[in-house]
Amino acid sequence: MGDINKMIQWMKDREGKVKYSQPNRLGPNSYDCSSAVYFALIAGNFLPTNTLIGNTDSLFRLEGSVLKRISASEARKGDIFVSGYPGGSSGNNGHTGIFLDNQTIIHCTSSLNGIGTTPAKNWMGDYMGLPVYYYRLINQSSGGSEENNRKGMMRMFAYMVEGKPEVYGVWGNKVFHLTSEAMYKDFKNIVLDQTGKECKTYKWKLPNNKSTFDLINLMAEKVNI
Repeated sequence: MGDINKMIQWMKDREGKVKYSQPNRLGPNSYDCSSAVYFALIAGNFLPTNTLIGNTDSLFRLEGSVLKRISASEARKGDIFVSGYPGGSSGNNGHTGIFLDNQTIIHCTSSLNGIGTTPAKNWMGDYMGLPVYYYRLINQSSGGSEENNRKGMMRMFAYMVEGKPEVYGVWGNKVFHLTSEAMYKDFKNIVLDQTGKECKTYKWKLPNNKSTFDLINLMAEKVNI
């Protein structure tokens, strides 16, 4: 199973220390955007060590075996973006990098002459009008031992109290009173960050019919963290 923390650490270890170069893209002193991502994927054990270092076009071809498509709003730590037109994104016609969170990426770019951390917006190739594709790595972990991953369960319980929804998140032996829609969403994002899994959801309709909330339903499916 691949480890996104090891993948990101490969990039971090070289941040500000290597140069950007397309002719000399195989390291150890210089890389381009796609070669850096390939080496990071190998370091994270998502690709075999003898993998041929490809480009953005070959990254597109990893969809289904190593990568699965997600939306921009779903992007989080460890996800990958690839910009350009599949089949025509090589050279200066595309870009790629790794998300540190939904708004931040680490990538090798000529603009920084090396590996650096920047906002995602206007740094992914979108500033050139290129389409941007977002991917999540298949078969990933966020690090930590199996024992640590088992030590807590995350669930949500919803009740109606005097006509109003009362929602509680349970994480191991800790209980959180979730009092707003924003808190529901935060709890859902924590599950995604810790497990790499989408939470099951259901609609809870308020008695006054003015709005609905997406509530996490983990009573039916326990998720290890």
